[in-house]
Amino acid sequence: MKIGVKIRQIRQHRHMTQRELGEKIGLGKNGANRIAQYEMGYRTPKRDQLNKIAHALNVPEEMLSLEAEETLQALIHNLLWLDQDDTTLIELSFRNKENCPRPYKQTQKGCVAIVIHDEAVQNFLTAWSTEKSLFEAGAITQEDYFEWKITMT
Repeated sequence: MKIGVKIRQIRQHRHMTQRELGEKIGLGKNGANRIAQYEMGYRTPKRDQLNKIAHALNVPEEMLSLEAEETLQALIHNLLWLDQDDTTLIELSFRNKENCPRPYKQTQKGCVAIVIHDEAVQNFLTAWSTEKSLFEAGAITQEDYFEWKITMT
C-alpha cells in the first residue's frame, strides 16, 4: 500500500480533513493542497514531514514509512537474517492439504507454517488472533479493528 493511501485511510479514520491535518503539521491553511498531493501520490513526504504526519495522526511513524512491497520484502529478509543469527528461532513446518487452515487448489499438496519461538512475537500473534476473531464474530467493528492495527506497534 502506498504511503499516501495510508495517510488518507488513517486521516479519514480519525475524522480529520486534509486542511486540519495540514494545519496540524504546520503547513498553514493551504496545507490541504499538500496533503492531497501526498494522498494522490503526486508528492512523497520527506522523513521529517512523515514524522509530523504520524504524530498528528497518533500512529507510530513506521506505520507510514514502508510501502507494502517494501514491508513484505523486509519481512522476508528479516526472517532470513533471524534464521542466520539463530537457526532454532524459526521453525518451518510442512503441512499436508488436510491440515492447512484454508482450502487450497487441487494441484497444491499442502502449505508451510512458520513458527517463531519468541515470546514477544507469540504475544503479538495471540493478540492479533484475538482481535481478528472478535472482528470476524461481529463483536468489534471494522473501525475498532483498524484502530487496533494502527496503534498496536
